[in-house]
Amino acid sequence: MLSKELLKQTLIKMGVNEQLIEDFDLHSTVELELNTKFSIFISEVDDNVWIWSKLNFMSTYHFENYAFEILKIISEFKSFVIGGQYSVGHYDDIFELKALASKDALMDGDNFSILLETFFNDAKMLEELCE
Repeated sequence: MLSKELLKQTLIKMGVNEQLIEDFDLHSTVELELNTKFSIFISEVDDNVWIWSKLNFMSTYHFENYAFEILKIISEFKSFVIGGQYSVGHYDDIFELKALASKDALMDGDNFSILLETFFNDAKMLEELCE
């Protein structure tokens, strides 16, 4: 279970201005809007915490033509992700990148920030691949 304080502490540690962090409710999805073509979402479902992003920039064309490069990014071992790898979904013609946070990620702000930074960097690599 993700605490509001852990998320706030992690965002501040990652350089988010404290005044920009509004009071949020973890019972609904939190959206982190970035200076990229994607946002990162944090959702709690049945005591599990999902970090995910809609890959609006990725089409079936990209997935078919860059499958090897995409698989290298998503299948490489990821610390603080249950199973060690991301999952990819395809809903309403949009690909989604997902990470199920491990218990260790949710116990410590440093671990959670490593998970968020790794997820962001990998999503950014996918974005650059599809440009």
